[in-house]
Amino acid sequence: MTFRVLGVDPGIHGALAIVNINDGAVPQLVAVCDVPVLGVKAKERINTMIVRDWLSSQRPDHALIECA
Repeated sequence: MTFRVLGVDPGIHGALAIVNINDGAVPQLVAVCDVPVLGVKAKERINTMIVRDWLSSQRPDHALIECA
């Protein structure tokens, strides 16, 4: 069975990654996306519409979020 897992490095300068996990096989990196931002310096913020579209196109089964 194959699972698509979303890995999230949170934050304004984080990243998103999709990995395929196959029964017993080495995980395969499918896609990576730097967190898209709008604005500059104090006005900088995550472009949630691009994140939404990217996630919709990747269709992950599970998600893991990095925590410090």
